[in-house]
Amino acid sequence: MKRPGYRAAVKWIAMNDEPTEHRVEEMERLISVALVADMFGAETARVARDVIHLRARVAVEHGWWP
Repeated sequence: MKRPGYRAAVKWIAMNDEPTEHRVEEMERLISVALVADMFGAETARVARDVIHLRARVAVEHGWWP
């Protein structure tokens, strides 16, 4: 079995941790975002932006975005 990577971690955060939050500044404060950033050598702002981008994409795909 393949070990989950960065994309899987971002997807988990997007779907589970503060799923209604869409501000980078607030997302950066989440421990899950900090953990993923640490594990994959990324900036917390990048992880937060990736989470928010994925949430927006999923919302558009499912018709949840106005």
